[in-house]
This record gives sequence, C-alpha cells and structure tokens, in this order.
Amino acid sequence: MQKNVFSSADLPPHLDHRARFARWQDIHVAEIWSVEYTISERLSFEAAIEATAVGSLVLGQMAGTIRHASRKAGNIAADGRDGYLLLVNNGDTVLSGTQIGRDYHVGKGEAALVSASEALQMTGGDSNVWANVVLPRAVLENAFAHIEDRLALTVGADNEALGMLKRYCSFLEAGPALVSPDLIGHATETIVDLIGLATGAKGEAAACAACARQGCRPYCRRCGIISPIPPFRRRALPGNCGSPFAMSMTCCRKPG
Repeated sequence: MQKNVFSSADLPPHLDHRARFARWQDIHVAEIWSVEYTISERLSFEAAIEATAVGSLVLGQMAGTIRHASRKAGNIAADGRDGYLLLVNNGDTVLSGTQIGRDYHVGKGEAALVSASEALQMTGGDSNVWANVVLPRAVLENAFAHIEDRLALTVGADNEALGMLKRYCSFLEAGPALVSPDLIGHATETIVDLIGLATGAKGEAAACAACARQGCRPYCRRCGIISPIPPFRRRALPGNCGSPFAMSMTCCRKPG
C-alpha cells in the first residue's frame, strides 16, 4: 500500500530533546492535523507515525513518548478536519480521555470511536503505542444512522469484529498498493462495515438502540410480559419468568 512514514529519528541530530519535540510538533500540525501534545518528563522524546492510504481512508500506526494529546476548538478551526477516528490501543498502557462529555478508558487491545470535529482529550503512559483508522465524516455517516451515539464508547479487546478489523488492516498495510478502483472500494466498504459491527453502529446493537429511541421495551418469549428493562441492558438480564434465555434479542415488541 502507499505508506508515509514520519519519525522523530529523521530530525536533525544536533537538536536537543525539547527542540526535537517542537520541530516534530510543527511538522505534525502542518502535515497531519492540529493537536497539542505533551511528552513524557521521564523519557527522551521519540515518536513515529506510519500512515497507509486506502482510498479515502487512512490506516495509521503511532508510537512514542507522547503522554497527552488535546484537540480544542482552536485546533478544529485551524485545520477544518471533521472526520472520525477509531482509536485502537496496541500498547500496555491505558489511554483515557473525554469527548462530548463522556469519559473513555481504552486498555490493551481495546478501541474507541472519536470525532475530529469535537473537542478531545487523551492521556496515556510515558510510552504508548496505538493505531488510528481515519475516515471522512460523510463515509461513516452515510453508512450508519446516529453514528454520533457511538462516540467515546470502549470496544472490548474480545470484540470479534474488532479482532477481524485489526487483522484485515494489518493485511492491507503489509501488502502492495491497491490500484484497481473496484478493490479499493471493496477494501473501504469492508473496513467501514467492520467498524460498524465493532462499535455497535450496525447489527443487533444498532437495532436495540433504534428501539430505545422509540421508547420500546423487550418482552419475554416464554411468558410474553413486557420488561421494564431498557433494551440496551436486556442482554445481561433474564426474562420476567426467570429464564435467562427467554428475553427477546431481536424485537422489542410483543408479537401480534
């Protein structure tokens, strides 16, 4: 694939620790997007970014001694970027942050969807490793209704769709650049589809969320009693008659 590499190792060797970070930050803002970073006080500065383009999407890998990242209203206005990013933690630290009033904590192997058009905070350890799948806003919003409902929600490391997405992205990053428009379209659709499944924007979770917005409640297949439990919590709770398998998992309305 077409890959761009941006590393602090390529900066002039005569620069000291702080000067290297300042130069790297300036290049990052000019070439990638406007983010204010804070680096570790305990470790020397180093950072590396690899970006692989797949049509209008970008698969990014980042590692380094960046401890905190902040994107504020001024940063958003400065670059006008308004896409979405699926943040995937590939390191041993926990990446914690806030967006749209929600706190998120992404452990090793976990992920969270964030927006470049909303204020964002993220804090990790002294050395962190993560990946980003960057998508234009229109691509994700045209694919899934109410995608903003999925922002800053942690996707577990055991999420099957997330695991498949990681493997598929690694496959694309390791291979040659795609040339065929049909293959590029196929790869793009596959990535978007897997993100929808992983985040709950598509599939059963999305159907439950739609029911919740309509004020529906699940019913027990065995006893037929409508449950007072909101649909988004019903998976973890038994039916009204005590059966752990009686709760409807596909429709929040009583039959007939």
